Amino acid sequence: MKSSNTLVNSETADLLLALMDGAFETPLWSTFLDALRQRTGADYASLVFRPPGLPSNTVFHLFSGKRCPPVIQQLYRDSFYKQDPTPYHEMSEGRVYALAELLRSDNPAHAAYLKAVMAPSGMNAARMMRVEEASGVSAWLTITRCKQDFEAEDDRLLNSIAPYLRSVLRSHVALERERTNAALAGDAIQRLSFGWITLDAAGHVL
Repeated sequence: MKSSNTLVNSETADLLLALMDGAFETPLWSTFLDALRQRTGADYASLVFRPPGLPSNTVFHLFSGKRCPPVIQQLYRDSFYKQDPTPYHEMSEGRVYALAELLRSDNPAHAAYLKAVMAPSGMNAARMMRVEEASGVSAWLTITRCKQDFEAEDDRLLNSIAPYLRSVLRSHVALERERTNAALAGDAIQRLSFGWITLDAAGHVL
């Protein structure tokens, strides 16, 4: 019979494997987010990042679980995003934050956002972590619950994921940059009417 420590390590290994394989999935990292949500008992798990080579307002929002109600999504896109007081870029890299550390109920702007967006979305408890890869691209990993706060074990799990998430993000960003450069080069060559031919040893066109 396996010990509880062996079981936990095995579960964590499966989670990390899903994270590493997630860059080759469609949607990206779907298995990892499903597994993270189940492992932590979260109602919702998400990974958000801004991919390189695209407009600055382009955001990839990958998630598992039930999103906030459509009316809240629409309101956020229309106006609430301007009022979002969450200090995303001020978060220390690699640190896990509880909701109360990011949005304070004694701050009127924070309290209004909690009431208008977070509570109707069932996000009454949350943990969020920002990681940044070498070139400066950040990603935010979030888990939320409607009821009951997360425990110290969930914080430790997210902390253990941080270096692997950072590495996976770095590889993904580098690959996407290469794809963007290849696409730009191909477009430039097409506009310049360039092309390639292949010759054999005798000079015949292959």
